[in-house]
Amino acid sequence: MVLFSTYPNSIFHIEREDIPILKVLNDNYRDIWGKSAFSINSSNLYVEFNKNIVGFIKINEKIIIIKPKIKDYDFNYIIRMWSYLNFSNYRNLSLEIPNFEFSLKDNNINIAEIFVNILLKLIQKGLFGRYIEHELETSFKKGRINYKKKFYKFYYEGKFTCLYETFTLDNFLNQVIYYCLNKIRSSISTPKLVNKTVYLMNIFKDIKLLSYIDTHSIDSIRLNRQNNYYKNIIALCKIIVKNLSIASIKGISPNYSFLFDFNYLFEEFIKCILKLYSIRNEFTFWKTFRIFGSYYKEDGEIILKKYLPDILYKFDNKNNSAEIVIDVKNKFEGIFINKDLYQLTFYCNILKTTTGILIYPSIKPKEMIPLSLELSGKKFTFYAVFFPIGGDNDEFYKSIKQFLEKVYKIIEK
Repeated sequence: MVLFSTYPNSIFHIEREDIPILKVLNDNYRDIWGKSAFSINSSNLYVEFNKNIVGFIKINEKIIIIKPKIKDYDFNYIIRMWSYLNFSNYRNLSLEIPNFEFSLKDNNINIAEIFVNILLKLIQKGLFGRYIEHELETSFKKGRINYKKKFYKFYYEGKFTCLYETFTLDNFLNQVIYYCLNKIRSSISTPKLVNKTVYLMNIFKDIKLLSYIDTHSIDSIRLNRQNNYYKNIIALCKIIVKNLSIASIKGISPNYSFLFDFNYLFEEFIKCILKLYSIRNEFTFWKTFRIFGSYYKEDGEIILKKYLPDILYKFDNKNNSAEIVIDVKNKFEGIFINKDLYQLTFYCNILKTTTGILIYPSIKPKEMIPLSLELSGKKFTFYAVFFPIGGDNDEFYKSIKQFLEKVYKIIEK
């Protein structure tokens, strides 16, 4: 197995036999996210990665690592943000999020090993189940008698109508786990892990095996006190369903991709923090574009011009105004780039404000940086605020608190 490192928005040369596998992996990613992770040039034998894609691709005897051009980057920083985004359903800055340590082990990504070991621990605690009530007409009492139907049935037919319960493990949580176990087993090759997987498959044999899980269904999962011990395995299941693609092609050893859209992830992560910890729900997140103009093409077709800012502070829908416009930029290489400033200035103008915030990722903590500029006699104040995605979990939680303090310091000016 040979390891290669590359970067988002880069070109990587491939062999012709790689093409059918890459097509399957790309199609699987597109089915989930509605867009491609990379484009394939079959003539010149190369793939060009989407500018926001990070992760791993295992194809034939190669593992391709796609990572941002940033020093001290660790793929597990991505996983931690993803876990926080999916399990921060309540206001708790000391929230314990699932902590997975992904790595390259024996030249393979160890996601299957992590999944199997977490599932084995869960089996020791016991699978979550529920009781289902049944109704049965019988000459012998079983369970509870349904008194509404008792006398009629017994008088005319000599039978009791009974209600009884059976315990079943066949619920959606276990179906999701079974689906993911079945999905990853084709990527497992080490004998010890194969034996563990066979053992687990046998435990789940009486549970319905789903052929497909859509992202809405798995995103809708909410745990409670009874099944909260499932949080780690369900977090991993969400990653497997949404980010792991497996190409099972007859006659070819299993290949897979484990990819994340870092731009989408970082933007949603910042929104999640502001949603959870805003003092009075002052932040607004538009889901659809708004129109600010239109023009006609020569053939008479009307073209609408639209805009969609990331986050607005104290948005007034009646006046289409906001006190602050916040734009999230997944860029490590520089701040206050001209096109980003033009975009933020446009948003501020149309939303009747002169204050804007640009949020950038960093590995280590950085102080916020103000920028004053004047355009057409109008003065704007913009701030670069950094969220450090690096460090251990304690540093990560500290970063959340410090980030919120910086945002509210700007708000209170």
